[in-house]
Amino acid sequence: MQEKQTPRRFRWMIGLPPSLGLYKNIIRHHEEARVSQALTLDEMGILAGTDKSSIEHDYLRHYEALFSEWRDAPINIIEIGIASGASLKIWPQFFRNATIIGIDINPACARFAGDRVVVRIGSQGDRDFLSGVCREFPPTIVIDDGSHRADHNRFTFEVVFPQLLSRGLYVIEDLFVHFGPAAGEWSGAGGKPPHDMINDISNKLLAGTNGWRPDATLDALAREIDRVVTIPRATVFRKIDLDARPAWETNWPLVEKSDNWQNWVSMANLIDRKGGPAALAVAAAQKAVDAQPNNPVTRGRLAWMLYRAGRKAEAAAEVALVVSKSGGWDKVEPARRRTLERIAAECGEPRNIAGS
Repeated sequence: MQEKQTPRRFRWMIGLPPSLGLYKNIIRHHEEARVSQALTLDEMGILAGTDKSSIEHDYLRHYEALFSEWRDAPINIIEIGIASGASLKIWPQFFRNATIIGIDINPACARFAGDRVVVRIGSQGDRDFLSGVCREFPPTIVIDDGSHRADHNRFTFEVVFPQLLSRGLYVIEDLFVHFGPAAGEWSGAGGKPPHDMINDISNKLLAGTNGWRPDATLDALAREIDRVVTIPRATVFRKIDLDARPAWETNWPLVEKSDNWQNWVSMANLIDRKGGPAALAVAAAQKAVDAQPNNPVTRGRLAWMLYRAGRKAEAAAEVALVVSKSGGWDKVEPARRRTLERIAAECGEPRNIAGS
């Protein structure tokens, strides 16, 4: 067996007297760090004995891809559910500068606190406790591996996700328990299983502005979700970039440079959809009309943006132009006609505003 070589930078320490054992510890810590960096997160998990590894639930290879951007960042990671403390061993190895906060209801889990690992004892069903931990350690990554009760899954998400930092990740693990004949045993105090909540949020993202709405709480939460990633047995939510400049600000110069009327229609829609300045949405729609003055698409968008800005008389006038240039209401494309009829009705004008 080949003898293990001492790294070149430490060879000057060879032969130092035993009283200078501190330097030998430096070598040992260097070697441990080197080995840790060479391991995948899944390999770390297998060595630590966590059920998140590929020999059981197989979460860690997915987490390595999802978490890698934060590996060297000084972030806070909250894991709900400590149990044997196996996963608390791997997070400090993988995240080199993070603080790990383990939450469990069992006071005995306090023994797992250590270097960069903090333990807080309390219930994930306690709003004040969860909010307090999030205030103390604003999280970038949250992993719910707690009770797995349906009511706790939703309650914890509703309390903690709003406190997740920009671009952060929120994971709900072990969703498989909510399927099959024993699913009812995990309902807790009742309510929908967590996969129904996940479906509601996913449907909200899929529907865009086409009118599909979950309940008011999930509707509000979905507005801050950038994406939903489903892996076997778990789901990951990514928060939007709360610090990003609005897309219409960053992209306005590019749209001007493109000289494309369809881009101006899209820009007006974007500003309107994201709740941006109504006057700016009107300005974008007007640029589309300037480029395509006889196009019912551009005129229809300008009518809508004027209506949204409260400029009803101008909106009604644009509706009249669209209907006239289309050759009457019956010639207007059905989806556009519904929007124009709504504008005409709410602006106090009859449906035959332009004659038909």
